Amino acid sequence: MQAGGFSISMVSDISIIRGTVSRVLGFIKSRVNLKEEMEYDIKLILNELLLNAVIHGNRYCRDKRVDIKLDILKNGKMMLAVNDQGEGFSYPSYQHRRPILDPEQEGGRGLNIIQALSDEVRYNKKGNRVTVIKTLEDKRA
Repeated sequence: MQAGGFSISMVSDISIIRGTVSRVLGFIKSRVNLKEEMEYDIKLILNELLLNAVIHGNRYCRDKRVDIKLDILKNGKMMLAVNDQGEGFSYPSYQHRRPILDPEQEGGRGLNIIQALSDEVRYNKKGNRVTVIKTLEDKRA
């Protein structure tokens, strides 16, 4: 595992999320020999974070950007921060909502998925930046 950092910025367009996820994952894979399940978890976390930023944060406004900052730390963890230019949301009020368990409903599971797959999830006070900490498992370890 090799420590390092990576930053990228994207316009608020869901059609470029897949490519952005691939670029970020490519950087991680250049530093860490990921297990297949770990790669899947990271893809899912990043995809959900970017969808939330584009849809809920920036409200599909192509004039607003989503910034991604990734650090692979020496302790074997990654710190991934996604920041949008939206008004933010109140995470404490979200915590008190019941999770959506209806399989027919299309939305409402993203933050629950991110929380379940991460070691730690932090929000800034404004609610427009999410930072995820996740332990990376190297196949060689």
